[in-house]
Amino acid sequence: MNRLTRAVGYCLNEQCADYERGVYLVPVEERHSTFYCPTCRFKGRRVNESGAFTRNHDCFREVRVEYLYDPNTDTYKGLAIIRDEELDNGDVYTLRSPLIKGDKRALKVAEGLLSTLVYHEPEEGTVPSSAETILSTSSPTKEFTQQLNTLIDRWESSPMARVKQQKGRA
Repeated sequence: MNRLTRAVGYCLNEQCADYERGVYLVPVEERHSTFYCPTCRFKGRRVNESGAFTRNHDCFREVRVEYLYDPNTDTYKGLAIIRDEELDNGDVYTLRSPLIKGDKRALKVAEGLLSTLVYHEPEEGTVPSSAETILSTSSPTKEFTQQLNTLIDRWESSPMARVKQQKGRA
């Protein structure tokens, strides 16, 4: 089964008006990896957003976001790092994204990923997505209690909770 990936296509034809200009590609299956410039119709380069991680510990301590992709050198020029300094050790998740261009956005994405990885362990090569939970204190007590208990269950079954419990016993 192929999964959907976000990507950017780059024209590599130096005579084209859109040379090295990124074109956001609608998420498609990875096997459809050929990109043709919509302006000159020459074959270009498709750069997928991807994620990789080490798997040596029970939780993630650090998220790195490689951004500011340079199609001329096929490298990322920027690196943003967010780290949980309270943890003595932990895994590192690295996101490589041609979609991110600026420092502030890269740091925001890294921060969001680290908080998401507290609850969800990703599959190799995937980029985890986050989901917000909004608790309304104006909800009826029974409904609010249910929402709160659901959050408690998610926390207690998360990798981060296991690490915090082990740390408390040491």
